[in-house]
Amino acid sequence: MKERVVPIMEGIVGDLGYEEAAVNVLNKGLIPDLPGFVTVEVPAKIGKKGIEGIAFPSYPKGFGALLRNYCGVYDLTAEAIISGRRDYVIQALLVNPVVGACSRIEELVDVMLDRQSKWLGYIK
Repeated sequence: MKERVVPIMEGIVGDLGYEEAAVNVLNKGLIPDLPGFVTVEVPAKIGKKGIEGIAFPSYPKGFGALLRNYCGVYDLTAEAIISGRRDYVIQALLVNPVVGACSRIEELVDVMLDRQSKWLGYIK
C-alpha cells in the first residue's frame, strides 16, 4: 500500500480540490450513529480548507451496529491502557466480534501481559 501523505499535502497547498478515496479523520457527524470523537476512515475532498471528510448520511443498519460495537471495543481498550485495568482488557476481548472463543480469555490475557511485561507491566 502506498502512503498518501505527500499527494494530500500537495492537494492542500495547491488547492487541487480532488477526492481522496480514504482518509482518517475525526467523525464529527460524518457517520451519524458514531460518537464525534472517534476516528473514521472516509473519502474526503482535499483543498485549501484541508481535508474535508465526506459524510455517510445513510448506510445499512447492520453496518452501523457493527461500527458501534467496534467503538465500544476501542473505548474499552483505551480505558484499559489509561487505567491499567486487566478487567477492561478482558472485557474488550469479550465484546470484540472477531473473538470466537471465550473460555480461556483470562489465561490468554495473563500470558499476553506476562510476555509483554516490558510494555504492559502496568496493567494489573
